[in-house]
Amino acid sequence: MDWIIIGIVGASVAIFAMVDLALRSYTQKIRLIWYPIVILVPLIGPLAYFFIRKSLHRR
Repeated sequence: MDWIIIGIVGASVAIFAMVDLALRSYTQKIRLIWYPIVILVPLIGPLAYFFIRKSLHRR
């Protein structure tokens, strides 16, 4: 039961990160770097994106 909750939370955070990444005005290069990280590194990838995205927006 615990793994199901962790999976749902991880998928939700990843989906939210991908939508946020698509809606922001980043360059294609930044998107090509972050999409695989968000998808292939569950839970840690999306959380890293949310912590780093403020510095990405300044570029």
